[in-house]
Amino acid sequence: MSEETPRGTDGGEASAWPGSWPVLLFLAFFALAYVTLQNGLHGPFVSDDGGYIVSNPYLRELSMENLVAFFDPTSPAQIHAVGNYAPVHLTLHALEYQIFADDVFGYHLVNLLFHALSAVLLVALLLRSGVPGIAALLGGALFTVHPANVQAVVWVSQLRRRRPWP
Repeated sequence: MSEETPRGTDGGEASAWPGSWPVLLFLAFFALAYVTLQNGLHGPFVSDDGGYIVSNPYLRELSMENLVAFFDPTSPAQIHAVGNYAPVHLTLHALEYQIFADDVFGYHLVNLLFHALSAVLLVALLLRSGVPGIAALLGGALFTVHPANVQAVVWVSQLRRRRPWP
């Protein structure tokens, strides 16, 4: 092996994928998810969104007092969040409210961005685990369009996925 041949962390030759593959893959998965889920992106707040976001007074102002309350498990802000201790989640929704207010499409768009990023991370994990490139890409594409993941984009409060049981 010549001195110029890059090596991977496992001692083997580095991947032949271009260095910008994560960005290109993110754009491809974002477009794929957008086309697949476009009908849901223009829908209203649904289910837990009403209590968790729409009527949550703590998300209306991104103040230091509210930020402290988000990180205090016994605060009224956490109690209003149905007992789900998720300070980063609440902080992100408060930031989203400052940007989008009642424009539901913006919230859906943020969820879509995170969904596409998750698909890219899945591909990276599969590649790192030794899965062949084409199989890793197919796995990421399937994750992107699989109906089980619709709620992660369309259901605004599911920016973070909760356990399916109480």
